[in-house]
Amino acid sequence: MLDKLNELYERLEADPSVDDAPPRGWSIEKVSWVLDIDDNGFIVYADPLTSGEGKNIKSFHEIVVPEHGGRTSGIKPFFLCDRSAYLLGYGDQKSKQRFEASKELHETVLGSCTSPAASAVLAFFSNSNRDSRIPEDIKELLAASSDFLVFRYKSNREYIHGLGPVQEAWNSYYIATPQNADKTIAFGQCAVTGKQERLTRLFPQVTGVRGAQSSGASLVSFNNDSFESYGKKQSLNASIGEQAAFNAGSALKYLYRDPNHHVYFGDMALLFWTDRPAEKEEAIFRLFADTGFDGLLSNKAPKGAEDSAELALIGGALEAMRKGHPVEGCDPSTTFYVAGIAPNAARLSLRLFNTFTFGELEHNINQYLDDISMINVKHRGLYSLLLQTASQGKPENLSKPLIEACFVAMIEGKPFPPILLNQLIMRMRADHAKNHPWDMGQRASLMKAYLVRHERVFNASPTDTQGRITMSLNQENDNPGYVLGRMFAVMDMAQQKAIPGTNTGIKDRYIGSASTTPALVFPNLFQGYAHHISKLKKQGGIGVLLDKEIQRIADLLNSQEGLPKTLSVEDQGNFFIGYYQEMQHIYNRGLSSKDEPQEKTAGDDN
Repeated sequence: MLDKLNELYERLEADPSVDDAPPRGWSIEKVSWVLDIDDNGFIVYADPLTSGEGKNIKSFHEIVVPEHGGRTSGIKPFFLCDRSAYLLGYGDQKSKQRFEASKELHETVLGSCTSPAASAVLAFFSNSNRDSRIPEDIKELLAASSDFLVFRYKSNREYIHGLGPVQEAWNSYYIATPQNADKTIAFGQCAVTGKQERLTRLFPQVTGVRGAQSSGASLVSFNNDSFESYGKKQSLNASIGEQAAFNAGSALKYLYRDPNHHVYFGDMALLFWTDRPAEKEEAIFRLFADTGFDGLLSNKAPKGAEDSAELALIGGALEAMRKGHPVEGCDPSTTFYVAGIAPNAARLSLRLFNTFTFGELEHNINQYLDDISMINVKHRGLYSLLLQTASQGKPENLSKPLIEACFVAMIEGKPFPPILLNQLIMRMRADHAKNHPWDMGQRASLMKAYLVRHERVFNASPTDTQGRITMSLNQENDNPGYVLGRMFAVMDMAQQKAIPGTNTGIKDRYIGSASTTPALVFPNLFQGYAHHISKLKKQGGIGVLLDKEIQRIADLLNSQEGLPKTLSVEDQGNFFIGYYQEMQHIYNRGLSSKDEPQEKTAGDDN
């Protein structure tokens, strides 16, 4: 992964159209204040920075500044971009020490720099009245702020850190000075590039990670003696060169900053990039990852897509993917790299790293659509379907690890985790799919996807097995759970027709136990069914048709030596699929009320 991040940075650095991949020794930070200083070292103006409008207003600018390393509870100043405690000495009792440390750093870096702006900075640190021209209310704001400040030279109104002589002075200092506390230097072979070079002791701190410390978090870190070997300390155990570490860290920061290259699943950020410039392929994957295919199905435009030509281009790509056609203008050999990273205090935890091509992504998307296809159920994104595993269908009750595991299975074309089927069955027992009219269909759709994928991988004859669990009713399917689910559906419909408006039917009372211990429950259900069907036969054709249907189902059951005592979890999934599909079969034959709420069929776009 570090190797691919290193390659990404090198590509970004060589691309003249990319302006947020700073060179070594520099980083992009959020700056909230600009201090204008004159040649005598006085602050003549303090300018707050804002960007955006209305609700999107931000009280900072992202600016390329001299690199910020990690900072713990100790005193560590940053060059020409720091907080007021370091640059102005504002704050608690340690602020004087922080200011003196900052003064020492700036004198060391700029001592031999002949730039007038550098002289102004040195005069600033030596001027005891440096802030005397700042109004008191601004001083109070600066003292209360924990944001970063930068200097601007009054004479030319340019950032001092961006002036050529100052940049040269900083680069010389940075390259010559080890970036660790004890200033030790270690040489060895870089595990990323294979070159003999100076190794890094501390991996760059990655800022902007949701849930991590604001000062940053490290992807490569060794903080206990038990993690160390051969006397090597901290990241020297990983044997990463300073340049490769900077490149990988900068690439991580870039991916976290750019909303087009990451989405969040709970506390995990899914970062993705390609092996070449591929805006269209990345836009499609971004939408796919962000919505789990809901965006593709609703033809939403990706974030940042404002140009009409771009909207048309993406719209055509989405339509092609819906129909299972190759996407025009996309290279199927484009390689994607996907990393799932979650914060862990001051460190980053790598939960997954996957590599696949755009062609494989297309195939797996189409496979996903086939797997979830269910009669009278709209195609749904994975996230929407997974809400069926949450109590009351609320997003806050959705298991974040389940989302992650299912998403990875989807993009890799692998089986969904067993907990998915367990959760769906638990929800069926808890609420009997009565919260919304679409619950039963969506649950059956996701159960079908689980079972089909499981059988495709683990069954010796996947074609035959896949044919048994189909989009609509398969009257040849003799799976005991499926057959019993169909039978339960006919009994349920018979009761609904015989006793219209009943408050508590057999679905509410028995569907959970009938799907688990059928030999114990179904004999009682047969007695009730006999009463209901007898009443319906007196009314006309509905009773006759339902009785013929249950006889056909019973023939399949009789060939399997009667009622099983228990059903496995997989067979319980088949039970609910059979129940739903039999109900839809009955509706489609006109045996039930015409106003039964249904979703559109999987391929219906009208």
